[in-house]
Amino acid sequence: ESSSLQPPEGDAALRRAIVERLEAHAQTVAPGSRLRVFGSSSCGLNAAGADLDLTLETPRAMGHTDKVQLVDGLAMILGSRSGWEGVEGVARARVPIVKCVDSDSRIPADISIDNRRARAKTALLASYVRCDPR
Repeated sequence: ESSSLQPPEGDAALRRAIVERLEAHAQTVAPGSRLRVFGSSSCGLNAAGADLDLTLETPRAMGHTDKVQLVDGLAMILGSRSGWEGVEGVARARVPIVKCVDSDSRIPADISIDNRRARAKTALLASYVRCDPR
């Protein structure tokens, strides 16, 4: 008997709600952007409490300096709003990210900027997942 690799019931809806709240905040610093899920959560492979890997796709190409400024701005917005804990902008990383934790669910999220390569890798992983019904 194979074990289930599926996340707990209700997990997808909870994660969608978190993404929607984060996207609303992101719109204040990057109007016209879209928050996209990648990694295990987008393939249904996440365990309960696993982090959300997100990338903010902006309407125009950005250089590294612009991405750093966007990370700093998003971290400042999230840090000033209720519902988020442990907000940290990691601007000096190779891939600048904002780290935060949803206060209610305790689900952590990492938000990168225009990380299309990670989304492409996830699409490949998702194709493998579709081949295995577990």
